[in-house]
Amino acid sequence: MTASLYTDAFRRTFLNQLQMQPEVETRIKSILLEYFRADTAPGMLLYEEALRRNAPADSKTRVQLRDELNRAFKMITQLLPLGDRPQSAG
Repeated sequence: MTASLYTDAFRRTFLNQLQMQPEVETRIKSILLEYFRADTAPGMLLYEEALRRNAPADSKTRVQLRDELNRAFKMITQLLPLGDRPQSAG
């Protein structure tokens, strides 16, 4: 249910690829902000539904799902420029 990702290296590579294509960079950032800015945003809810679809309904799965959603949200927010990142609740 999880993928390993080195977010700093991924972010650098991701943003470097976009430097020569500012219109693509603008569009991707707008998608991230619109669909993934909050843990209750449409993209995060859709990801949660996809994970739940074939998962057994038990307490272990709920913990795994929560952990994966937190990891995914953190990864997505790290792709955003610093000024666009949501503030943590803690």
